[in-house]
Amino acid sequence: MNRQQQIDRFLLLAHEHVAQIVASDARKIAVGHEALKRWRVSAGPTRSDALWQQWATLIDGPIDQLLQVMRDPGESANQLRQVSPFGALIDAPTRAQLLSLARAT
Repeated sequence: MNRQQQIDRFLLLAHEHVAQIVASDARKIAVGHEALKRWRVSAGPTRSDALWQQWATLIDGPIDQLLQVMRDPGESANQLRQVSPFGALIDAPTRAQLLSLARAT
């Protein structure tokens, strides 16, 4: 497995973890909303704007749809995970564990 595949695998594993967190406490969606808001203010226009808008739409929509995209192994969802606003929901020990798992597969 090459480096990009390891990154993609890590992001999928990480978002499965985030989906579990959000499914158990929907208030955690606010973390993603606040991150997007900060990024838009601090970054100005970027190439990620279209993806950030997709995240905003998902965050404002039905939770089931958000969770489905987080867990989707497809290319479109993979692109979204590259600029995910939910990284703050993963603590350092869990992040390290998921990185090790992604590298091992």
